[in-house]
Amino acid sequence: MKIGIMTFYFAHNYGAMLQAMALQEYLKNEGLNATIVPYYPEKFRIQYSINPFTPGMRFKRRIINLLHFFPKYQQYRAFEEFKLKTMISEKTAEVREKKRFIDLIDSFDIVLYGSDQIWNVDLTYKDFFYFGESTNAIKISFAASLGRSTISTEDIDKMGKCLREFAALSVREQSSREIISEVTHKSVFVSCDPVFLNDVNWWKKFECSVPGINRFVLLYLLEYDDKLIELAKKYSGNEAIKLVCIHPTLDIKIPGVELLIGIGPKEFLYLIDNAECVFTNSFHAVSFCSIFRKKMVHKPNNKSPERTIDLLSRWNLTDNSGIYDVDFSELDYRMVDAFVEESKRFLLKNISCQ
Repeated sequence: MKIGIMTFYFAHNYGAMLQAMALQEYLKNEGLNATIVPYYPEKFRIQYSINPFTPGMRFKRRIINLLHFFPKYQQYRAFEEFKLKTMISEKTAEVREKKRFIDLIDSFDIVLYGSDQIWNVDLTYKDFFYFGESTNAIKISFAASLGRSTISTEDIDKMGKCLREFAALSVREQSSREIISEVTHKSVFVSCDPVFLNDVNWWKKFECSVPGINRFVLLYLLEYDDKLIELAKKYSGNEAIKLVCIHPTLDIKIPGVELLIGIGPKEFLYLIDNAECVFTNSFHAVSFCSIFRKKMVHKPNNKSPERTIDLLSRWNLTDNSGIYDVDFSELDYRMVDAFVEESKRFLLKNISCQ
């Protein structure tokens, strides 16, 4: 039985690549023949390209890539090397054209859709291949996310038509569950993100140290946030610890804070694991802070706050004026561990019964 995984394995985003690898490797360790579906749509290729002469690239992005090519190249190389070493080989032909995709997807017996925001139609440019369109394979979703709590009527109708053909449905957030259940009239399971399928010791094997970085506070923002920057600088100053920041595409720079260059997924894991404290508005940074039992200050981002709010509710955590100040080493993980085991059972049971 050949299993394909439809996800954002190609995205130059720490969480996207790490969740894709986590799901693939978990299934392989369970003795299943699972591989990433190498579907890399052209619009995404343009989005993540650093070549300023890429056809179709916006003018502003061309100028930015031209002016900052060398640091961006270091970052780009770190992500591409990780992708090629952990998910697809250099011999794998990534598919961009629709006709080739249809031929490819029908080579699988089962297709798993997820995790990450593959059902966020704004991110995918309304590409309904991510909803199982144009395949005769058995379709199962695992920890898929809409990345929002409201969807247009037009998109809802098309989603419902596609998702009603799924053999089993699993999403990552309660808000996604409510929407998908309503449009499909089917049972929808809320499961953990794939990064939780593997334990802390498994993740530590992938860490790659960052030279010259010893005792430090980490600031990782996916959208600029003055409050988190203020809190991080205050903590760093009070504790007399160096403050450093990272961004997957180097697009967020913070005055007075060192931006680390060449930080791919392996270095990201090291930085989360070794930081004195992490200040972030990233869902997957929160996830890895919990896995590594770290101190964390989190403010949910404005675009999709429900993602981390839903996750942190697993520990019965509530925010203080919009800020979560958490030491994961002090929390009881029994409810979370049970949730992860339940998610594993859902995944393996629905694969095995097909």
